[in-house]
Amino acid sequence: MTRPLRILDYDNIDEWSPWFDEIMGAIGPADLIERLHATTPEYVEDARALVVSVVGLPALIAHLQTALASYHVRVFHGTRVTDAELGSIKQHGLRALALSERRVGLVAVFSEHPEWPHKEPMLNREIHRYGPGWEKAGTGKREDDCVHVCLSRAGLLHGCNHYLMHGAEVDQHIAMMLFDDNSGLELLTRARKPYIVSFSAPYPDAAVAANPYGFPSEDLPSLINSFLGAWAYRKSHPKFTVVAQRDSIALRFLAPILADRIEHIELVDDALLPKPRPRG
Repeated sequence: MTRPLRILDYDNIDEWSPWFDEIMGAIGPADLIERLHATTPEYVEDARALVVSVVGLPALIAHLQTALASYHVRVFHGTRVTDAELGSIKQHGLRALALSERRVGLVAVFSEHPEWPHKEPMLNREIHRYGPGWEKAGTGKREDDCVHVCLSRAGLLHGCNHYLMHGAEVDQHIAMMLFDDNSGLELLTRARKPYIVSFSAPYPDAAVAANPYGFPSEDLPSLINSFLGAWAYRKSHPKFTVVAQRDSIALRFLAPILADRIEHIELVDDALLPKPRPRG
């Protein structure tokens, strides 16, 4: 009989903590949980360090990478889009950002600005700076063929919610370069609606997405670091919740994420987002 697919939803520690009990029971000493409960480490880092010191770093990494390989990990992409763009996500999924394809949409948004006739000639230059000319301009590689996500929904909603407030980060940069106050950002907000798009990936793929350049040998991989720390601290502090941490751990997956992989598209209430920043 095939075991039902287990999806690690980081915020939902009540669900995955018992699974982690099983996994850690296969490598840790019999009294590991009792030790965590008895010592009551002050911080998540302390609880995680106790487990590492007892089990050993190389053995712990090897065990968890093997034990978690059959699991999936749920992740959350934040965006702010028009109805037409939402339709594209539903039909095609999440695609890699291409600045040349964003020009029409940005013109539609910024043309509402009273200074637009004077700013329009600057738009192509900004698109080039953040697109093909990114390296010479020192703006960072925006067209990286990836879909950027957060491990925690609460972290996305409360920790790095500028994507939900204004949309793609590059749109925000262009808006601030074109207009020397927050009026461009306000137009981006007004023209679009915020959504959280969730999907899951096999643990090995998620592990690579969380550490796309690898990780130092003396450290834990990002996903193991997060899940192990939360689990260990929960064992020492039973009332601990991941949601309260609002942890904005980032991952990046190679695009596209096809539509049939998307689990849920959630319209976010703007009232849950911070108030717009004052102009000027």
